[in-house]
Amino acid sequence: MPDLIAGSSYRALAENPIAIAVVCINIGTFVGLVATTRLRTMLELWLAIALLAGSVDVVLTIHAGARYSLGWYTARIAAVCASSAVLGMLLREISHLYRSLHRAHESLIQSSLRDGLTKTFNRQYFDTQYPDLLDVSANAGRPLSVLMVDIDYFKQFNDNFGHRAGDDCLRAVASALQSGLRRPWDFVARFGGEEFVVVLPNCDTSTAREVAESLRRAVEALDISAPHSPQGRVTISIGVSTSAPQGSATPGELLEEADRGLYRAKRAGRNRVEADAA
Repeated sequence: MPDLIAGSSYRALAENPIAIAVVCINIGTFVGLVATTRLRTMLELWLAIALLAGSVDVVLTIHAGARYSLGWYTARIAAVCASSAVLGMLLREISHLYRSLHRAHESLIQSSLRDGLTKTFNRQYFDTQYPDLLDVSANAGRPLSVLMVDIDYFKQFNDNFGHRAGDDCLRAVASALQSGLRRPWDFVARFGGEEFVVVLPNCDTSTAREVAESLRRAVEALDISAPHSPQGRVTISIGVSTSAPQGSATPGELLEEADRGLYRAKRAGRNRVEADAA
């Protein structure tokens, strides 16, 4: 092998075929990356910057002639820029990957808590959150109201118009119920079939009844045709139950009272609200 470095001088590198090949490989890789990718993404751009800085490093190192010369120091700066570009690109991509993973995880959690058809919260979410909210309300000496909501004559609606129309009806009613809730801590969940449940923390009977009436009117205002209904349109019946401040009602007892209110509303002719305090 020929001597390429003599003392601190390595001028012989400039004429060595290996050094020339290294330069050509660096420049060729840079040109190939730009030609094939057009630098459409940040990753491709930073790779091109790193390759360009690496090419400058090699060229300056070869032609510097000796260590500690101006060209040699410039080459070292280019080397630092190349490595920093690669490191910065990797850190950015890793950060972007973690953000995407976090968003996907949050989306998965939200999907697991939502009803697939109506996009309201599902029964699992209700069963988890409702007892905790009732316990918090009791400890704070505040009332909590529960609304049991049922779409009137829904079976006949499905029989007349089919299940696809029934699904559209469920989605429309669910949307009206969600839009009717003004406070961020109130929520509506699909309880099962055509039944929904609305939880209103820190809400007394009078206010809960007002909310229920506004929800009933909102669904009625959808004006979904239902010839089998006495009103000629889709309506809902609502049972309301409210826990007494610092009361001892269990989650099951409060829910049963709301269900009894719903039954009374249906027995009284439907499309109405029946409320009682537990």
